[in-house]
Amino acid sequence: MPRGEHRKQRAVPAVLATQIAGKKSKRKRAVVRVGKRRFIGPIMLTCHSDDVGAVCEAIGEEPPFAAVPFSAPAQSAFYLNLDQEIVRRQSLEAQLLTIGLKAQRIAAVDGSKPLPSALSAYFSPQHVMDAGALGCYATHIKAWQEILRQDLPYALVLEDDAILAADLPQAVAGLVTALPKAWDMVHLGAEPDRASCDLVQLGSRRIVQFSRVPPGTFGYLLSRAGARKLLAAGPRVWPIDTDTRRPWVFGLAVYGVVAPPIRHDWSQPSTIRARGCKRWTRRRGLHAAFHNPIRNLEGFLFNWRRLGSARWSVCLCLNTALKIRAVLRRRAPRSVATAGSPRRLDRLMHASIEN
Repeated sequence: MPRGEHRKQRAVPAVLATQIAGKKSKRKRAVVRVGKRRFIGPIMLTCHSDDVGAVCEAIGEEPPFAAVPFSAPAQSAFYLNLDQEIVRRQSLEAQLLTIGLKAQRIAAVDGSKPLPSALSAYFSPQHVMDAGALGCYATHIKAWQEILRQDLPYALVLEDDAILAADLPQAVAGLVTALPKAWDMVHLGAEPDRASCDLVQLGSRRIVQFSRVPPGTFGYLLSRAGARKLLAAGPRVWPIDTDTRRPWVFGLAVYGVVAPPIRHDWSQPSTIRARGCKRWTRRRGLHAAFHNPIRNLEGFLFNWRRLGSARWSVCLCLNTALKIRAVLRRRAPRSVATAGSPRRLDRLMHASIEN
């Protein structure tokens, strides 16, 4: 894009430019020089809004309007933070200031205390969350409510232990432009842990469609439609990291980014685990096999429809290979488990799966 092309332009009536240096122009055409710039205009003189004042001063006229400089559309962002976590708040705010991104703070909910009625209705009495996970989920719900209350087209939601890339605002702007029109959620901090299908290449990053959504909610984009779908769902039973991996429950169109612009700060202790005992749930055996919230028939059919039979079949083969590799690595000696074959599988998992 040529320099200055993106700047907002204004039109100056030619009547203001017909008199230059005290002489009337013989034609309905005026030429005005401001510094090294030369402005020519038949009937209407067009120039950048920043130069309107200088043009009018050169021709001895008052500007017909106040010059308004161009600014890019503001990006809406929220970050979730407990009142007592001052160090986390200061760390994230410093990152936001560095990259030039403004974000509204959402006061996090303490799950060890009774939830407000506006939030408790979203959870089932039989939920399996501990106090920390319950408060985390309720805080994200507050952010979704704000998206609808402020009628935002989309918003960036951050947890206070996120590490932000320097080009995060530019990455978000590029993603919103390139995403399919009906997108609901985009994971910005979770690398695919299963096979994924490439959709769009954006410089060093790629927009992908998951064969299985990875865990992690420390940084994501959520559209207004996505917030509405999430809030319209029935009472929650599972933690948010589990529910966001089940897009079929909410009817969400979920996407991800390879080379994500947000990372999780693992150096900071988890405030979720520190806020209450974890409820025990069965992870193995027949009960877990038939009551797994992620691997079930509903999720199978949802992914089949979203990916299409061809891409779903390729993803199934790659995911099966990854599962076999994981089993072999657990059973094999350490020297065998570090062989070169896993690297080839990793390259296949992140390879493009064409439509």
